[in-house]
Amino acid sequence: MNLNNATCDVYRLTGEPPEELVKAGVPCFLTECYDRFLESGEHGASGRFTHLLLVDAAEDVRGDLTSCDLVYVPNVNGTRFVCLWSEITGPERRCYLDRQPPTWPTNEV
Repeated sequence: MNLNNATCDVYRLTGEPPEELVKAGVPCFLTECYDRFLESGEHGASGRFTHLLLVDAAEDVRGDLTSCDLVYVPNVNGTRFVCLWSEITGPERRCYLDRQPPTWPTNEV
């Protein structure tokens, strides 16, 4: 799998600030899919998603009804996403992300 268009930092929500760093610099492939969502009505179990993130299946990125990780692209100073749902499909983990509002002005994703 070609995971070369971005890197991301993954943080676990602990219930109290600060979040716990799971791993920094994870190779990933990020693509927007909001238009496809509007056309097809697809969504993860937790709701609408705006982006799809692909990482190696061995990476620990969680997203389900009980726990949602934070993903920052390209790093903690970049764009913040919430992982709504995560599933392993062969050699990759598919993470359905919801982009969080940026602090303006911004040049991020």
